Amino acid sequence: MHRLLPLALLLPFASCVTPALPPEAPRDPVKVYLLLEGEHAGVLLPDGPDTWMEYSYGDYGWVVMGRETPCYASFALFTETDGALGRRRFHGHPAADSFSLSRGTRFQPFMVERQRADALRIQLDTEFARNQEEPFFNQGFGLNYVHAAHNYDLFHHCAHATIEWLQALGCDVSSSGIIRSVEMRGIDPEYAP
Repeated sequence: MHRLLPLALLLPFASCVTPALPPEAPRDPVKVYLLLEGEHAGVLLPDGPDTWMEYSYGDYGWVVMGRETPCYASFALFTETDGALGRRRFHGHPAADSFSLSRGTRFQPFMVERQRADALRIQLDTEFARNQEEPFFNQGFGLNYVHAAHNYDLFHHCAHATIEWLQALGCDVSSSGIIRSVEMRGIDPEYAP
């Protein structure tokens, strides 16, 4: 819940939730997930048989330094602060992951080209390892965090990062303006969790 406070302060200034459409008829399809926890968004990519990697973006001061106050949340949104890239690997079906369920995570599955999913996972893992930084484990979020390549601010928070990832996966989604979150539309019921 604390991860959502910076975005809650954004709500009076934000447009509606930005819709995303999955790619049509991807070749060599693989299932990926958009993760939603309130206004927070992230992605879940396959990382082997029955293994998944969750990726999340946030403010470094919030998720690593523990600056979870309304005052800092306002500061983080309206100034440029360090971004944080988070990830965690887990086994089993995402909808049965007890940690995700305890956070109230919603999963929106959709199909993309396997090559795009693999390329994005490699890109994010490369960014995660770029500074050879010791990751910080945030027990409340269940993810390991490092400094991200891009700073965090009103025009680049978790929704913007997630939109960039969805675009890399071939989704049709706009990232312009001040946005609150992103949500998949046009999901085929056949691919439900």
